[in-house]
Amino acid sequence: MDQDELTQQIEEVRGLMAERLRLRGATLEDQVRRAKRLLPRTLVREAQYLA
Repeated sequence: MDQDELTQQIEEVRGLMAERLRLRGATLEDQVRRAKRLLPRTLVREAQYLA
């Protein structure tokens, strides 16, 4: 996986979190921090890895 694919995946995840969970944030890390109670632990861990 190269940098462009990773960036594209991060943007896709950020868009879905904003759309479906109504989470705002400047970065994926900000959105994950706000979503900790809304998401299962495994998803939070994976999102933190991407961030």
